[in-house]
Amino acid sequence: MRSFIVTSLVLAAAIAAPAASAYRLPYANFKVSFKGTETTQVNGSEDCSEVGGGMEPASASETATFKSAKSRVLQFERSGRELNISPARGYGESFMSATAAIDRQSQFTQDGGASPACGGSQPNSSCGHANLSLRLLVQGGLNQVNFGVDDFKGFEPGLCLLPDAFGLPAIVPPKDYENHSKVRYSAPAPRTLLNPHEHVVVIHGSATATSSGGQEADMHVTSAISTLKFTMRLVRVPLH
Repeated sequence: MRSFIVTSLVLAAAIAAPAASAYRLPYANFKVSFKGTETTQVNGSEDCSEVGGGMEPASASETATFKSAKSRVLQFERSGRELNISPARGYGESFMSATAAIDRQSQFTQDGGASPACGGSQPNSSCGHANLSLRLLVQGGLNQVNFGVDDFKGFEPGLCLLPDAFGLPAIVPPKDYENHSKVRYSAPAPRTLLNPHEHVVVIHGSATATSSGGQEADMHVTSAISTLKFTMRLVRVPLH
């Protein structure tokens, strides 16, 4: 009788093992949507010597809201602390379409004599309100998610300049390799991300990029800051 009980327990453990393994799958598919806001403020001055002046204060600002044009199913996979994101079948790039609305004003121009800060009339139809269509690359990272702009259509910045700043169509990245800005980025994926009992997961992201300024043509920047806030909503879908 004792032998029969032990054998039964061993068989039960063997049968249960695959179920436990399936319960701890390191990946899951989610229908992804997102929305966010990015704001930028740049302060500095324009060199007005071309029109008989000196250095005059100048500034630029932008507010942009963006959101996913439609949801897309992506696969989220953990490998240690690394989070990998790919299309649902695991092949290709995790692109998503998005739309953005922009409000931008700027007193900066490449030619200081044309700048409003120098009393000029800025030949600039790009300032004001504009709309974009974006293609964003949704990527993983060290236990976090991030966006990158792969392509865009619509708004062209033209002479409506945001020097030394991350204005749309650029988005504040986790790290800055080109603009020499100090970036702080946070978009943690919750530990419950791959828990099969979690049907909806929400990821909140925020970032700031600050620059101590520089000079380009007649533009002198003393400070620039861009802030990014976004929310990504993941709805679990069955694996196929």
